[in-house]
Amino acid sequence: MASVWNPWHGCHKISEGCRHCYVYRGDARRGIDSSVVVRTKNFDIPVRRKRNGEYKIPSGDDVYTCFTSDFFNEDADRWRPEAWQMMKERSDLNFLMITKRIDRFHVGLPDDWGAGYDNVTICCTMENQDRADYRIPIYREAPIKHKIIICEPLLERIDLRPYNIGSWVEHITAGGESGQEARPCNFDWIMEIHDLCVELDISKVSLPALLDYLTNTHDYYLVQRFSSIRREIVRAWKGPEDDLLRAIILYYDECLRDARTHIRHEEEVLFPYVRSLMEGGSSQCSFNAEMFVGKHESILARVGELKRLLIKYYPACDTNRMNEVLLNIFTWENELVIHFKAEDMLLSSIIAELGEAGKMT
Repeated sequence: MASVWNPWHGCHKISEGCRHCYVYRGDARRGIDSSVVVRTKNFDIPVRRKRNGEYKIPSGDDVYTCFTSDFFNEDADRWRPEAWQMMKERSDLNFLMITKRIDRFHVGLPDDWGAGYDNVTICCTMENQDRADYRIPIYREAPIKHKIIICEPLLERIDLRPYNIGSWVEHITAGGESGQEARPCNFDWIMEIHDLCVELDISKVSLPALLDYLTNTHDYYLVQRFSSIRREIVRAWKGPEDDLLRAIILYYDECLRDARTHIRHEEEVLFPYVRSLMEGGSSQCSFNAEMFVGKHESILARVGELKRLLIKYYPACDTNRMNEVLLNIFTWENELVIHFKAEDMLLSSIIAELGEAGKMT
């Protein structure tokens, strides 16, 4: 089982990975200033008890800690010693926290910390090579029993080889950015991390993170980009061939419907099926890898045909704007190739492995 403990809320943006922070987005919708760090009403929830004297958070739970702030935020220095004390008291729980401030790890550390508490995992995030080069050396030397590197939001290729991570890291997670303004995450960057994990026998990029990545990119690659390019085509087309434009838009809308049907199948049928396999269960889902890859090829073929139609019937006026449309389509096509490669190469093989494992149990 898992619980969430946010002893304080709010944070300050300190690096490029913070730009589109999910906490800031959520707070903005509720009119809350995320830059103000406040102690929450659930500050002491790990040690709260029921009327019968039992702890409210049951023994053995994983406790996701400080996910609406950074545990090592300077504005929380006065509260951190008490938070450490609660983690010590609840040695029967497994606390996991994520930080971009590993350089402040020693501030307010308990006197009895030693090499770290057995029940505390501290994850360090890095979004680009610059932050990796700064944070990893500090993180590697920090006295922490359980260490996980999180490359999220992954904004560029990160080379982890110089840091001998196979000797001290338990797990690595990699994924893209979320939200409507999410910056693209190249699947090749994730595959490089995955391959390094396999080579060094480190726990692989997590399947939940992969499913989250694929779900987030569905919205970006297959919905937002589809809709914005459609608007660009209409604005750029200033020729007299109205019937031709309508035909092209009709074809475009058919592509969009096809893509949305595929997305709906993945998110409502396929992904729940994978999660069920992860939990050791089963689900009524007939997965055919050939048909799965074929659907991706069909969508890419439609995008290629759209390109050919626009080039063949290119309107004579406003060429600069139409050039921009074509460039965006070429870029978008490349993004789709990366997204589909993630599903075809990783997801298909994982489903096969989980399915075989289920047959053996």
